[in-house]
Amino acid sequence: MPSTDSVTVPLSAIVTTANVSDKPIYPDLISCLSSEILRKIHHVVADPGYDDRELYDLSLKKGFQLVCPIRRYKNTSMERIQLVDFYQSQH
Repeated sequence: MPSTDSVTVPLSAIVTTANVSDKPIYPDLISCLSSEILRKIHHVVADPGYDDRELYDLSLKKGFQLVCPIRRYKNTSMERIQLVDFYQSQH
């Protein structure tokens, strides 16, 4: 039976050893996606290793939002609190 719900499917992956930082890999990971696929992406969910301002900015330039688990601390900026709230939301 067809569904009108959205479907989440991993589109791209790169496997590295534990001693390789996630941050430098991300641009290569998203650069292999076609412009047609990029137009359809709204959010990319990644682990905390991708929590980096430059990666958030790169994602926005590509037309989607990078979403990573972020912890809320006493002095967390409002911008980061919005990311925490979005990550923890049901949507």
